Amino acid sequence: MAKQTARNAIGESYEFELPQEPGRKDAAASLSSAFSVEDRQLMLDVKDQLVATHTLLSTPAGALPAESRQATADLDRHVFSVAAAGSVDLVAAVVAQIHRVYRLKFTVGAACVVELRSGATVLERWRFPAAGGVIVLSFSSFPWYETAAGEALVLGTSTAAQVDGSVETLTGP
Repeated sequence: MAKQTARNAIGESYEFELPQEPGRKDAAASLSSAFSVEDRQLMLDVKDQLVATHTLLSTPAGALPAESRQATADLDRHVFSVAAAGSVDLVAAVVAQIHRVYRLKFTVGAACVVELRSGATVLERWRFPAAGGVIVLSFSSFPWYETAAGEALVLGTSTAAQVDGSVETLTGP
């Protein structure tokens, strides 16, 4: 078995062994005869990424950096239910502050067009040809959308279709 060294999400180093099939040469040795230098380097880089991914996936949640845990704990959840055509502020404007959308989900009860806006500027537009439409933007460590500084996060609907959902945001400079 070949010993490997990797680091987890908080920078701690550890060693592990990758099993090797009986009768097979070391991966680097077997790669040298069949592929170009560039191809071998690419394959070794992919292997390193797989090891890093395994490291991150196997890191317990309690070992994640405090900044990551803090960011998800601080999300502000705004629930909405709209049944009229027009616009509604999901998050009110705050002077010199930006609203960042990290999670969004909603359903529509009839055919309509739904817009997510930064003030009057359209960030995204969804068209629903019939009732039962659903949008789910799962949590992302990077915001899905950002408003301009000092603008409200607005939901606009084209008809009186029922639109129910929630949005999770962080507001800051």
